[in-house]
Amino acid sequence: MTYVQLSRSALCAVILLVSAAGSRAELAPDAQQAISKGIIAARQQDYLLAIRYFQDARKIAPDAPEIYYDLGLAASKIPGRELRAIAWFGAYLAANPSAPNAAAVKGEIDTLDVRGQSNVSRLIKSVQDAASQARDDQEAYLGQVAGLWAEAGDMAAATKTIDRIQVASRKSGARASIAEGQTEAGDFAGALKTAEQIQEPDTKSGTLVTIALAQNRAHDVAGAVATLALARKAADQIKDAQVRHGRLESIAHEQADFDDIAGAQNTVAAVGSPLKNWPDDSYYIDLARQRIVLAQLRAGDIAGAQKTAGLIPAKGARLKEDAQKAIEEAIKKGGSSRPVVVAASKPATVPAIAASDWLSQLDYELSADPFLDLAGYLKGQHSDNPQALLSALKITAEKIIKAQNVIDRMLKQQTTQKIAP
Repeated sequence: MTYVQLSRSALCAVILLVSAAGSRAELAPDAQQAISKGIIAARQQDYLLAIRYFQDARKIAPDAPEIYYDLGLAASKIPGRELRAIAWFGAYLAANPSAPNAAAVKGEIDTLDVRGQSNVSRLIKSVQDAASQARDDQEAYLGQVAGLWAEAGDMAAATKTIDRIQVASRKSGARASIAEGQTEAGDFAGALKTAEQIQEPDTKSGTLVTIALAQNRAHDVAGAVATLALARKAADQIKDAQVRHGRLESIAHEQADFDDIAGAQNTVAAVGSPLKNWPDDSYYIDLARQRIVLAQLRAGDIAGAQKTAGLIPAKGARLKEDAQKAIEEAIKKGGSSRPVVVAASKPATVPAIAASDWLSQLDYELSADPFLDLAGYLKGQHSDNPQALLSALKITAEKIIKAQNVIDRMLKQQTTQKIAP
């Protein structure tokens, strides 16, 4: 029988067993005393007090992984602290991957993860109920709820929610929220598939730009370039000239930053002449050209950069001057012209997860009220104003889902490290 199967009354015996490990003898007397008090508190099922004593021990012996384990056990017994318990156990395994109980700890992490997912589902349902009580524009709120379901990884619930939306523009917005939720969860393929279903060109194009930015942050440069090409295609269908110009300019900026020089040049050409009733239009076109200059310099294409800089008119003097200075510096460093290529994706280096990474999450990201006392926090969220209640619940859900996704990614990354069976 693993300790995961033990009854609550047997928790103290498990803690005592770990406390009796030989490494405990190496702790300072003050740390050992704090742990002993924590064990007594745990025996009385006062897990908050136990955590306080274990934290006292941690202050004395901050690098002792056994204390992380004790904190994980105690936190696992407090409803709403599942993410913190997972992080404590994660820190324990990162600091002591060959621990004899590593397999059992991983099993407990899986159990806590399921409980955490159940908490998130209940919380999103509360947001959805609040959205149904909103006095105005319920469909817009339902679109946001659909995005929460998607970010939490429940596409079935997201799809069911979007089916309740009838207005075409709201349905496009809801699909955008779902795609953005999938993007936040790292599901780029799913996000692209959802974005393809968006009917409104402006919403579709903006969503694709968001996905491309996330792909770039994930070191998938080639994927980001391909997604921006899709965004450009959608932007070409925007009927409002001012909106179309703005979207194309923003796409050109990102294409240049991603070193897609040909794509950026084509997009700038598609913008055409500045709009007479939009004074800032020419500035953003010139800004795109300046970014293209920098991309050409990164590629070693001095001649191309000089040609692009020459296209910036005199009224863009500051941008033209900055571009020319960059060219001069590149020439001084011995830059030479060579064929321009789109940057290929570089294999992302996946660093090992250290105990300090988990402790950072615990001490900063997971130290707010929703992660310390979720039930109490939610009880305090009440208002006679349905919109105010909806906003408060939605913000809480967003925080918890984001944290859960971060922890899930860290767990997946940690599984690449060797953990003893």
